Amino acid sequence: PGRRDPGAGMTAGDRVAITGMGAVSALGVGIAPMRQAMLAGRSGIRPLPGDALDHFVARHAGRALEFKAPPKREELPRHLQMAVAAASEALADSGLNPAGGRVALVFSTCIGPLPTIEARRDADESTDAASDDTGSNPALAMHGGAILLARHLGIRGPVTTVTTACAASAGAIGRAADLLRAGRIDA
Repeated sequence: PGRRDPGAGMTAGDRVAITGMGAVSALGVGIAPMRQAMLAGRSGIRPLPGDALDHFVARHAGRALEFKAPPKREELPRHLQMAVAAASEALADSGLNPAGGRVALVFSTCIGPLPTIEARRDADESTDAASDDTGSNPALAMHGGAILLARHLGIRGPVTTVTTACAASAGAIGRAADLLRAGRIDA
């Protein structure tokens, strides 16, 4: 009483599966190093270098220090370089061909392209010009990361972004499941 089986009443057609995974995190680059670190109980949270980030109150953070930009991706903002690496690993793990047309990209972000937005703001302040023209630079738009990532991966199906702070990844999984169940995509 009071507990409900979350799968009760579901048919095989209602269920979805995660077929590939990729990761770039403070625990390492790739699913295997992240899994090994988690199983060993290692944390990716480390002290920040004292002089580099004095303007921050926090003194510890989880930074992906082992990450290096994938070849031919150096022009992308760092968060998208990481997204390309993680998504490429997930696609390889799944065996999917993203160019099939009915493959979606559901991108999630906690705060969007904040370093890119801040750099643009700082440039605007130094020139006394104000611009919020996200059309000329898709990386500035909240949805721009998903668009650029889809282009780099060759995904031609629906592209969407979920931006709900710390719950963004769970929301993206739910959105992708909804698209699958509705028959709008195959993967």
